[in-house]
Amino acid sequence: MKIFFLIILFGVMINTNANTTKSESELVKMDTIADQLSLNFSKKMKEKFGFDLLGMGGGGFHDFNALSMHFNSPNVLELSEARILILEVVSEFLNSINSDKNIKPYLRNYPFDASNIRFLIGFTKNNQYPIEGKVAFIGFSYGKINYATFDHENDRLKNIFRETYDEALQIVLKENNSDNANSSSTNPDLPSS
Repeated sequence: MKIFFLIILFGVMINTNANTTKSESELVKMDTIADQLSLNFSKKMKEKFGFDLLGMGGGGFHDFNALSMHFNSPNVLELSEARILILEVVSEFLNSINSDKNIKPYLRNYPFDASNIRFLIGFTKNNQYPIEGKVAFIGFSYGKINYATFDHENDRLKNIFRETYDEALQIVLKENNSDNANSSSTNPDLPSS
């Protein structure tokens, strides 16, 4: 009886170990695919905007319910310019994710949308934040955008404005429609509502 019990216990241990190894290799594959997608996107952002990658990651255990990236930008932007930038970056990141057939099986929901990503963009040049009044930081988390300036007197970031992705998109589309009434140019990089 003891031998029978030991044989069953040994079989369960081998089977559990085999499943764990398979799971671990699948998790490594999942992480590798997400890392490659993020690195490719980072290169594109470097070429287009001069962004430097500071970090990347994802949320979820057996699938991704979120992907995140953190960049630094040497640009100095007003709030309205920062709004256009974050909408464009989010749209391009979502397009990169949703068009990648390798990551699709690992996404908790498909297509990924603005509620599934996080972005941080700091605006520093030579380790210095821009003058007060210019955007020093954008935080995009699960469809919400926070903009901050840098308070040099108190040596800290200061939140100046918050909005949802949809609110920002409506503002930009309204501005583009107003501009289009005066000219024939459009911004093809912005998503439609």
